Amino acid sequence: MILFEVKQPLVDAVFRRRISRFMAEVQVGDEIVTAHIGNSGRLSDVLIPGAPALLKTVTRPGRKSRFDMIAVKPRGSWILVDTHMHGDIAEKIVDYELVPELSGYEILKREVKVGSLKIDFLLKKEDTLCYMEVKGCTHLKSGNVGVFPDAPTIRGRRHVKYLLKAVKEGIVATITFLVFREEAESFSPNWDVDPEFSHLLKTAYENGVLIVACKILFDGRRVCFEKTLPINLDEQK
Repeated sequence: MILFEVKQPLVDAVFRRRISRFMAEVQVGDEIVTAHIGNSGRLSDVLIPGAPALLKTVTRPGRKSRFDMIAVKPRGSWILVDTHMHGDIAEKIVDYELVPELSGYEILKREVKVGSLKIDFLLKKEDTLCYMEVKGCTHLKSGNVGVFPDAPTIRGRRHVKYLLKAVKEGIVATITFLVFREEAESFSPNWDVDPEFSHLLKTAYENGVLIVACKILFDGRRVCFEKTLPINLDEQK
């Protein structure tokens, strides 16, 4: 199902190398330029030198680069790498009731401040409130298992701890993983990379936090919901 289309014209590029955590060197035609990477993950199996990339032109004053990197195609399909799109994708998933467990909820607010944290959404269904945090998954393990995170995530651990606390206080909470790999047929926390986050996620699920994984595809213009994925929260030996 099509969630939305990227209306702005995108620029074809070739990824060359990652300069820093949030900056890449790319080639646009015969010109070597920089592009902002709106993703703090390692992206080690996505940012492959020579891979096609799609950029968005940004004209905001004070920018170090005039481009944002939207997607990369390391092999056969595009992978969205811009985390700024996660909120719009999740909003459509809720609005179109694509996850049965979230059916009937409406969005009250985006980016809800709770203490020192921000939770992506506050939802409501009748008199029931629900916190919804959204995470993007770009990494594959064992060929067809989407895993998160691809780097240790202190922020992710704090989100899980807060949602676990909220559920214990009687508030509904969910973590929705957006899996951007066409090959993915299931989802799992990445026990090898961040065992603490993985253990927290499993504990949260066992205590009532809803864990959802949605397979999201991008064809270079349209962002599409394909299906929800089976989830395995156990440590893989």
